Amino acid sequence: MEKTINNLSDSIVGIRGGMISAAVIDTVKVSCYGQQTPIKHVATTGRVGDSIYVEPYDASHTNHIAKCLVEAGFSAYAFSKTRVLVSVPPPSGDQKRETIARLKKLAEEAKIAIRNIRKKFRQKQDSKDLDVEIQKSTDSYIAEIDDIINRKITGL
Repeated sequence: MEKTINNLSDSIVGIRGGMISAAVIDTVKVSCYGQQTPIKHVATTGRVGDSIYVEPYDASHTNHIAKCLVEAGFSAYAFSKTRVLVSVPPPSGDQKRETIARLKKLAEEAKIAIRNIRKKFRQKQDSKDLDVEIQKSTDSYIAEIDDIINRKITGL
């Protein structure tokens, strides 16, 4: 049952809440030194307000990185000779509703997995004493799933 909780936590970590992580652009590849290289290998990234900044280790790559980010679908521009900014608008109401629906679906799948574990355990055990304990454990894990999802929804 603990594994189900861990899988749920891993599944929702990448779901965007109200803020977006700078890591979203780390895998965009730029052509540097004759090969395609992820941005995280040629620059540092971070957040500033509603934007993500990229500071190349070599300032001569600033304009090229901005161009590659635009080609990758980001709203990026060279802010200075040493910094690129990527504008990240907050999610719209429709996006939030879709995200909440997705989170609830993931929670229900995790609850079903917990209940299936309980069912398999009951089939193997004939003791009624253990049945009460497994039900208590099931209830606590389902409450934990609800708590994890509600915290994520609150953060949207």
